[in-house]
Amino acid sequence: MKHIHPNVNNILEFKEKYEEHKGKIKELNDIKQTIENLKQQEEELKRLRFSEFMKGFNVISSKLKETY
Repeated sequence: MKHIHPNVNNILEFKEKYEEHKGKIKELNDIKQTIENLKQQEEELKRLRFSEFMKGFNVISSKLKETY
């Protein structure tokens, strides 16, 4: 059987690239989480805006009923 002589430089380069890849995956997951948090904030603001609008609308509606 032949002896295998691995190229140590290739192994070191692979380890370096693998660590870089893990870092990129973590960064991607962080960005995805940030996007999800922003989407939740957007939905909450939409609900709040609608709620405030309806309060104002109801006040105007009741004032119109009083007037007419």
